Amino acid sequence: MEARVRRTVLLLVFLVSACASAADGPAFEPGQVWRLRDPEFGNALAAIGSVEERGDRRVVHASIFGLPGPPPNSVLFEALRQEDSDAVRDHQPIHFIASGLMDARGRWSLMTVDLTISDDTQHTLISVPHIAAYESELRRAVSKLEQSDPTPHSMFDGAMQSWRQTEERWPTHNDEELGRSFSDRIVGAMSGAAVLASDTEAASHLGPPPPASAGPTESVVEDVPLDAHCREIITPPPLSPSFVADLLRNGFSRDEIPEIDVALSNVTLTSSPEWGHIWRADAHNNRSPPESGWARSVCWRKNADEQPGVTAYPMSTEDH
Repeated sequence: MEARVRRTVLLLVFLVSACASAADGPAFEPGQVWRLRDPEFGNALAAIGSVEERGDRRVVHASIFGLPGPPPNSVLFEALRQEDSDAVRDHQPIHFIASGLMDARGRWSLMTVDLTISDDTQHTLISVPHIAAYESELRRAVSKLEQSDPTPHSMFDGAMQSWRQTEERWPTHNDEELGRSFSDRIVGAMSGAAVLASDTEAASHLGPPPPASAGPTESVVEDVPLDAHCREIITPPPLSPSFVADLLRNGFSRDEIPEIDVALSNVTLTSSPEWGHIWRADAHNNRSPPESGWARSVCWRKNADEQPGVTAYPMSTEDH
């Protein structure tokens, strides 16, 4: 009887130890590649790039590869194929990098996504160059350690540097990111990519921008709202004192806070069959000497209710 009780106690100790080990799980280390557990993620992989302590918890930094992307016939992808006809002709995948995506529920995602559009038009894939998660959170999201060895995304190091700068100056931003579940953030990135891919307005801005100078098919028009909008984009008002004070409190030096001082001249507005209404102006950065810092700013939109596209052409002193 005593031996049976002893064996029972030993068995219970073993089970408790096993449960504790399972709860702890294997440690994440740089260079590892893990398969994501959720079938919604299409057997995507997490490539571990860095692991570091944050207070009394470990944070894992990784790149995610192989997430299923939006339908290949989405309007944005069709526009990209037309814009990058050389890649299509050479059967090369097209990459489109996007940040600040809004998901289907209207929430903004802080993550950047790399959309890969295959030349066979059968599928698209999403990569996330960088995501940070507490070790315990990531462990719930992965299923098994893989032998494959994709290295972190080419943008991983730059994203890591930005994350650490934010950690030094605005740790509450990273708190917010880490406070959301890993899976919820991945779903948000996928949803935001789907919203972007079906955005006809975004697709309308793809293709070559208008030239620096008006062409023979353009005619002069009046468009007061576009003029006001483009001036606000090219010459934004100074940062509010309260916002500057907040930046200074969070560790920025005054030299790191940009001051925009741009003067405009030779403003014109024309209409083009290809680009719609086009606003052009010679812009000078007044923080530069008078003989430098010039650019021809071009701002255009096809419809009155869409966000204008913006580009700039460097100018020499002889051009203005």
